[in-house]
Amino acid sequence: MIDSRASRTGTDPEALCRALLRVFLVVALAVAFFQRLADAQTVKPESADLPRAPIPLEVGGAWTYVGEVWWIPRYRPGIYREHVTWTSEVTAVKRRRGWTAAMLEGHPYDLLGFDRGRERGTYVLLLRGRKDAGPRVFLIGGQRAWDVWRRVQDREDTLDGLALPEEFVLELPLRGGKPSCPPTTPEVPASPCWSVVNEGPADLRAVRGSEEIPDPVLYRVSRRTSSQHAVWTFVPRLGFTSFAFGQGGEVSAVELQLVDYHAPSAIRETALDD
Repeated sequence: MIDSRASRTGTDPEALCRALLRVFLVVALAVAFFQRLADAQTVKPESADLPRAPIPLEVGGAWTYVGEVWWIPRYRPGIYREHVTWTSEVTAVKRRRGWTAAMLEGHPYDLLGFDRGRERGTYVLLLRGRKDAGPRVFLIGGQRAWDVWRRVQDREDTLDGLALPEEFVLELPLRGGKPSCPPTTPEVPASPCWSVVNEGPADLRAVRGSEEIPDPVLYRVSRRTSSQHAVWTFVPRLGFTSFAFGQGGEVSAVELQLVDYHAPSAIRETALDD
């Protein structure tokens, strides 16, 4: 004899709907779980790519420094000191033949030989990518900055000899105790190396705009020549966080600390493909 109640339960539309609803919820939860897992996995390559952009060169990006400058005015006795705020801003970016060229309006080097009428100068920051090692960084100012910028825009230019050894700033990645030396050739004598004095965790609490940098590391680098002594600090993915340098032959010294990094909301980059 068949239990009529069991028969009715097996064919009850409400029970069938409840069973289908449970199946639907299980499937929806599984899909959501695997979607979140896939999303998390797609973030990893971006994080892995961060070291490839040691300096965020994006149009509109800007670093603002505050500090002190000391100098002797022309035709006046005494040493003067002044509190300054100085900004370095990326105004254009171009990439060609393994070079990344960023035009900067302003740089702390503007403040050497300071006077109160000083305005921000034009510089070109060059990153030279290499297959077998990290990129080399060069800083070019004055008229040569415009000459280099024109060469980068010239599609017929092979860009050989684009940067000079004396314009070398650093070679990445930095390592504590490892010197960072400019490239040399038989025709070009060796230039003084930058010395990586130490490395350690970076305290960026006083730097606005640095909150999204995970586990920041700070490198302190110095170089002494017959005409200048310079010490600066560098944090990968943020850039230069402090400058201290003095000019020989005249009383001129600068000490600056990064207080703000402005990251543009959108990247507006001009790339030349060749």
